[in-house]
Amino acid sequence: MKELNILFILLISFVFIVSCNKGDEEDQIEISGTSSITISGAEPATITGNGAEFVYTISSVSGGEVSYLTINLGNYGTTETALQIKIGELENTSGFDETTYNYLSESTTFIFTSIYVTDNNTYSIKTDTELTNSLTLTEISDEIVKGTFEVNLESFDGDQINLTGSFEAVGETLTL
Repeated sequence: MKELNILFILLISFVFIVSCNKGDEEDQIEISGTSSITISGAEPATITGNGAEFVYTISSVSGGEVSYLTINLGNYGTTETALQIKIGELENTSGFDETTYNYLSESTTFIFTSIYVTDNNTYSIKTDTELTNSLTLTEISDEIVKGTFEVNLESFDGDQINLTGSFEAVGETLTL
């Protein structure tokens, strides 16, 4: 059942990012925070100015003990690209520390997911990858999360990209 909940949350995140369409100028949402991304592979680029926001949820509700941290660099529709990195851990009621978190394909209690959306393609972590996928948190509080990342992603048609960068995300922490 817990695995089904994780898959449902991942699906909702993916649908949210992919379903956002570019709107009129008056529909544009201003993104706070700062980020810098260097991309190599199928769509090489250096991206700055996309902004960075986070949502941090810590739940100690009986039957729902979990912590999630979602970091959004850009907002597809407002910016030309968007990168989302999400970590979550079941039975974690104390939240995350300032350390490095890595993708673990065999874990049943820890999730690490990343999705990158462009006008040309959508990329995500290949589930059986041995490539580095990591998120390093250097500062984490109720209002700001700072860190660095490296993710290796693949599109549905096999194109591969490597994204590295840093961020200073603003957002909010929800404690349940």
